[in-house]
Amino acid sequence: MNNKEKYIEFCKNTENLPIFFKDWWLDATCGKDNWDIILVEKKEKIIGVFPVFYKKINIFKGLANPILTPRLGVWLNYPENQKYTSKLGFEKKVINEIISKLPKHNFFAIHFHYNLKNWLPFYWNGFSQTTKYSYVIDDLSDLDKVFSNFKSNIRNKIKKAEKIIKVEKSEDLQSFYNVNELTYKRQNKQIPYSFDQIRKIDNACKKNNSRAIFLAKDNKNIVYAGLYLIFDKNYAYQLMLGVNPKYSNTGVASLLIWEAIKFSATKVKHYDFEGSIIENIETFFRSFGGKQTQYFKIMKYNSLILKVLKAFK
Repeated sequence: MNNKEKYIEFCKNTENLPIFFKDWWLDATCGKDNWDIILVEKKEKIIGVFPVFYKKINIFKGLANPILTPRLGVWLNYPENQKYTSKLGFEKKVINEIISKLPKHNFFAIHFHYNLKNWLPFYWNGFSQTTKYSYVIDDLSDLDKVFSNFKSNIRNKIKKAEKIIKVEKSEDLQSFYNVNELTYKRQNKQIPYSFDQIRKIDNACKKNNSRAIFLAKDNKNIVYAGLYLIFDKNYAYQLMLGVNPKYSNTGVASLLIWEAIKFSATKVKHYDFEGSIIENIETFFRSFGGKQTQYFKIMKYNSLILKVLKAFK
């Protein structure tokens, strides 16, 4: 078997692998023939993986996250009952081997999954990093406790919205996309993905029972907002959220998220808000009581032109 065939089998047999690393997710977001995989093996057992996806920016070709894939990078398959000092040594050895196998690239700019805590091997190999943040509710087992941890204004918005809005699980992907697009239009931005791209991802998620679409409507069936949720064995990820600006003051976003959290509690233990560096969005997500969770954006620029451009940013 070649590396990709080995990896497909590995994905089938590794329950704890995050959804963004799954071969079917990479097929949907990159295109079946547009990604590759770096493997580190020991005695025919896979102990480290690194999905490879090329992104072109003008004349430059680099390694980056595929569309709607906020977490990727290195995933390590740790030996059982490993001492902490041995764990750090294991990380260094496996990551160094992955770095040595990286294909040629002009730039490297990848948002890693927060399961990677130790980026020192990258630093020692000339990479840099910036710390990003998401908010994660770590335990969904007690929904009363989860709700009580919301800020009071969020709880009040939910109670207000419940009087005029109903939230339903839906298969209407087009309605979700339409309301999601309105969020970008309000900011005078173009939505960064097409409906066809979303449909490919949705088909894959639906086939693998890994998504739920929520629409918030009034009694006239007008769509106020939509939320696209994906989940693996451990986490639910709030991948996309769109609100019609006409109804942004109704509390609909708070209600929609609360319904998604309640649904997630039937599937997984953790809920990831997918974070934002936009201050008002960060403030909103933080109000739901999640734990601030760090993850790394790790970078390296091999092109002299890119290095100069980066220095003057």
